[in-house]
Amino acid sequence: MIRKIKNILLITILSLMVNCKSENDINIDTDNLYPYGTKKFKQWENSKKIKLKEAFQIHYKYSLEHLKDSKKSGFKGYPLSYSYGNFYVFSTVTNVHKLGEFNLTGIWVNADTGEAKEIIVPAKENFKTSFYWVNYYGQ
Repeated sequence: MIRKIKNILLITILSLMVNCKSENDINIDTDNLYPYGTKKFKQWENSKKIKLKEAFQIHYKYSLEHLKDSKKSGFKGYPLSYSYGNFYVFSTVTNVHKLGEFNLTGIWVNADTGEAKEIIVPAKENFKTSFYWVNYYGQ
């Protein structure tokens, strides 16, 4: 009987582990951050095939198709505070600006191909910045 319970617990734990989203193996390089609303961001965007308005629409469509939170009434999309590397990053986590710490978890849209995917960045990759964030909400 005890062995049967142990097996059931083991199977339950394994199935939970399979269904959980894992964090992506990412090492954030702050030299590749482009804060929205800055000259650095504008220069970065001008060099990309996909512009911000189009990237916002891509992330919005992806969110509606793949994320439960987007199914709520009044969903208008996630904010963009940063682009990173070759991606627009629409944040699905709450970042407290006053603490000066930021996490890039969210919907990443490739600025050249338009491919969207959800990326979960581990908390150990949070970065500190003195930049006061301005968010883009698709308008």
